[in-house]
Amino acid sequence: AINEMSMLAYYHHIKPDKFQLFPVVPSHNYVLNRHICNVSEFGPGGRDVGPSTGNGVWDPNSWGQLIGGTSKRGGRDKGFTDSTHIAGQAIRTNQCTTKLLCRHMDSSSDGCYTAPHIRCGDQEELSLHPEQSVWTPLWNLHVHS
Repeated sequence: AINEMSMLAYYHHIKPDKFQLFPVVPSHNYVLNRHICNVSEFGPGGRDVGPSTGNGVWDPNSWGQLIGGTSKRGGRDKGFTDSTHIAGQAIRTNQCTTKLLCRHMDSSSDGCYTAPHIRCGDQEELSLHPEQSVWTPLWNLHVHS
């Protein structure tokens, strides 16, 4: 089916220098195998990503579906992942998780705001590699349920 997302993907395919992508997965040493794409290429500094947009990643819709399910099921399928999505492949093969964290508004305030963050890797791996245990801010969260 043709929709706005497939048209944007096609334009990126034919004119990658004119239409660069936002990062959609956090920095991580992703599992590589012949059944999925090299997910690292779609993280910060990846080959298929444009200039830096800060320290967060953008939700193409996979992260929102993981948190809130799909609109087709009215949110009753929380935890949904789509293996055809880049972020969906990262979630399935690298134990990526989401968490709402309290972040301080500024140094002069005691208050905070709650925002979605993501991290990839299992607990044992993260204890062996603490540099990978950083929670990455998730921007433009898509929840349609």
